[in-house]
Amino acid sequence: MGHHYSLMLANQIEVNFVASWRLYLPKFLQEKGLANYEPLSVAAYLTWAERTPGMLYDVGSNIGIYALMGATGVRRNVIAFEPMPEPVKILRVLALQHDLPIDVFEMAISDDKGVDTLYLSANSDMSNSLNPEFRDHLGVLPVRTDSLDSFSFRRRPSIIKIDTETTEMAVLRGTIETFKRDRPAVLLEVLTDELEAEVEAFFEPLNYTINKIGSPEFSDRFSNVESYETSGDQRNWLVVPSEKPLDAAFYERTKEWVEYIREFSRNDQS
Repeated sequence: MGHHYSLMLANQIEVNFVASWRLYLPKFLQEKGLANYEPLSVAAYLTWAERTPGMLYDVGSNIGIYALMGATGVRRNVIAFEPMPEPVKILRVLALQHDLPIDVFEMAISDDKGVDTLYLSANSDMSNSLNPEFRDHLGVLPVRTDSLDSFSFRRRPSIIKIDTETTEMAVLRGTIETFKRDRPAVLLEVLTDELEAEVEAFFEPLNYTINKIGSPEFSDRFSNVESYETSGDQRNWLVVPSEKPLDAAFYERTKEWVEYIREFSRNDQS
């Protein structure tokens, strides 16, 4: 039996959808609002999108918070990738109902084209992963895979959000030509010390700069924004081409987005 959910997005666009009780993110958003999800990360994603031409990518989109905010907040074309059928269906329906420029692909992004096994977490659908060692799992699902290099030649990205539950390095390896050619920014979740070292080593020869959203160097710039930081923000890195460093204008605009997200999210919860 499905549950009915309502979510306020940018530009006062309210979306309503039905989702099973098993999906974690709709329940979280209904109870706590978008402002308590990853507000600083979403704000940085939108700021970079405003500053840089190209499409927005949402890899591991789930129901598509980054895709939805990119499409409603800055009206940019978005490509979303998600291997689980139910979140894909929800995002496709919302994009169609509200005429949002979002293309949704039911697949996992990796470093090769083929079929792989998605391990269905015993903890939460937010922890489903191609990595069998990441979480205890209750089942498996065969899924299509492909690399971002296969998509980006004609759909060049401005920024790529990656959240694939410890398989981010496979996604990065499959995006190497895109990084060299198009120089997009990357917003990615880094969950382990091992992954942290691998990501740093990957981007160093590409001349990219790592900005850890949860670090004081980044987050202290928003210390006067009420409850600006969440656990999700703590895990995320914003990696940008070194020739386009984050400047004062970037931080100021990101602060404005954070405050905006908090305001309409607060209204959504009232």
